[in-house]
Amino acid sequence: MTFLLVWLVVAAKRQLGTLTGAGRLVSNHGRVIELFPAWCPVSNPEIEDQSLRERIVHADQLVRELGEHLKQSFLPRLQRVADLVQSYQNSAERDEIADSTVRNAVAVLLKSDDFSQSLIDKLDPYLSSIQKGVEKVLQGS
Repeated sequence: MTFLLVWLVVAAKRQLGTLTGAGRLVSNHGRVIELFPAWCPVSNPEIEDQSLRERIVHADQLVRELGEHLKQSFLPRLQRVADLVQSYQNSAERDEIADSTVRNAVAVLLKSDDFSQSLIDKLDPYLSSIQKGVEKVLQGS
């Protein structure tokens, strides 16, 4: 469920035509607006101790990292496994592909999936905290 939520956030940003970055809003017309000083990592303070803006910035960075990982690493590896498995279905090509090749490709894919899951696990508490923070602001507390 978290993966779908993250993917929708990334897709929504693309549809809006805006890019957010480290302290900047870049319009689709190339205009850069400074929002606040560039973010620099801190020594992992508790999420709830961060301001809502800091939590959003951290979540945005994790979403970007996850999106880039999915595009640059996970999806190509998934395609590689799909191609190998599809080739295996054709009896003429079956003998050309060693079982170890498929096994190694799946092992690499699983490592990539582990990394994706670790990013999602880091992102999930931020998203929950942001939701609580926004609800608190909307209720006027």
